[in-house]
Amino acid sequence: PAFCGKGSGPLHQHSARDLVLMMSSMSSLKYNRIYREPLPKITPHMCCHSFATRMARNGMSPARLKYIMGHADNATTYNIYTHLGFEDVREEVLRIEKEGL
Repeated sequence: PAFCGKGSGPLHQHSARDLVLMMSSMSSLKYNRIYREPLPKITPHMCCHSFATRMARNGMSPARLKYIMGHADNATTYNIYTHLGFEDVREEVLRIEKEGL
């Protein structure tokens, strides 16, 4: 689970949403006092996209990431939820070259 409760079990969906929104709101207040450009509203759904992208960048297998995200197939996970770019591909090619694969 993305968020754990006090007993280390998964945090209920509504509690996790409320937690993310509260933390986002508190961060925005501080950020907006310092910078001219306001921080965009951060939602729990945005966290799903960030999580999927970070796990893909760090080499999590597509099957495992699909399972964790609760998707029916890899295409949903990788075509919609991950946001990989040229730099990600470049780093992977360099890694493969270095390992001699």
